[in-house]
Amino acid sequence: MFNIISWSIKELMCYLLLVHFIYESQFTLYKPLKCLPGNYKSSSTSEDPDSEGKSEQHLETSTLLSKYLQGRDDDILVSDPSISQEAVLPTKQWRTKQREFDRKIPVGESILQELQSLYGMTRHEAVTTVQSPRFFLVADAVISNTIHTLKEFDITSKQLQRMPWILLQTAGEVSSKISILSGPYLFQNYFDGLGFCYFPLHKIRQYQKLFESEWEEVPHHNNRIYYIADRLMVPVDHLTDKIVKVHRLLSIDLHRIEVYIGLLNKYNIQREDILNDLWIFFNNMDIAERRLQAVIRAGCKRPKLWMCRCTEEVFERTLNRYQSQKDVLGECRSLEEYLIMRLGCSLEDLREQGEFDHTLRRMNVPKLKKMIDMLLQEGFSTKQILHSLRLMKYSEHRTRTRIQRLKDLGVTKIIPSTLYKSPRSFESYCNTLEEKEK
Repeated sequence: MFNIISWSIKELMCYLLLVHFIYESQFTLYKPLKCLPGNYKSSSTSEDPDSEGKSEQHLETSTLLSKYLQGRDDDILVSDPSISQEAVLPTKQWRTKQREFDRKIPVGESILQELQSLYGMTRHEAVTTVQSPRFFLVADAVISNTIHTLKEFDITSKQLQRMPWILLQTAGEVSSKISILSGPYLFQNYFDGLGFCYFPLHKIRQYQKLFESEWEEVPHHNNRIYYIADRLMVPVDHLTDKIVKVHRLLSIDLHRIEVYIGLLNKYNIQREDILNDLWIFFNNMDIAERRLQAVIRAGCKRPKLWMCRCTEEVFERTLNRYQSQKDVLGECRSLEEYLIMRLGCSLEDLREQGEFDHTLRRMNVPKLKKMIDMLLQEGFSTKQILHSLRLMKYSEHRTRTRIQRLKDLGVTKIIPSTLYKSPRSFESYCNTLEEKEK
């Protein structure tokens, strides 16, 4: 074993540089994992959607690139039909492109310029469109040809931003798919069915035969996609973009879809929520209805679909929160009415407080009640509380601790604004008071 303690600083630095060089050489092929787009934003609705989205993209990128580098091209194409087999670069060429564009943007500057000039995108929109690490797998020349082909079909910038994966296909393949989208039992125009380019050509023809076989079940509609879009009252092209990722919905029983849509409409589920979560149609319908009934009774005005499929523990916690909020509000129909009643102010006075809109709209009502009770108990007037609604976003323990510390320093009349100072400012203020006492 090396006696590192006896090494000189120069020897130690040389050793560390050697270790770093070996490490970087060993993991060069996995560098795309470190080159995730800095502007990546997730649509997740969790407490920290940004971190969750990034972790999902790390996992997705790791699986895709590791399979590709191991030569398992078929696995990639099966798991993601949006990538054309003809467009995927050989391993050696992919490595060359990765070295050339070893940065956050996996395409060359020429691609970004084409998106900006042909589609009128801003640079930020262009970068966001090609931010997926999958673009490392396709040559820029192929992407460029596809961009020009889509322009010839008058594909819009918004469509391209919704479906960036279409750029991973060859121009010939895209042309072949678009040419049959307006065929019998498919779409009224290829703009409505552009999302079907996600499928291989033979798969599109299979769905065409399926739609033909069930045509009598959806009278006055081209196929079930138009029927579902009509029932959900959403644009057909938006539904097509989403449904290709939940392709089982293209073959399940239409009666189940009809009944489920009726159930969701009955409980005022927003159509945008349904469009963004089409997997709901595969959830147990009885459980979904029981949970929707429960949250509506507990006072939830806009139930979300995740409530239908979350664990029992999460659902019970959510239900208890809504029930406690309903108990606190009592006869008040909204948070505004409750605050007007507690603070003795008018609706205009309340809306003049900018913090109300930004801080209190989604606040836990029982916590709000405890904060108001505590401030009144500490001697603050309702007018002071009204003009210091910013305090409500902090914990009761934090506020109470600060009040007690100010009292210990001899402050008899506490100004509410001192309670929501930053930790450094508050500490500096307390130090000033301590110096005055000395």
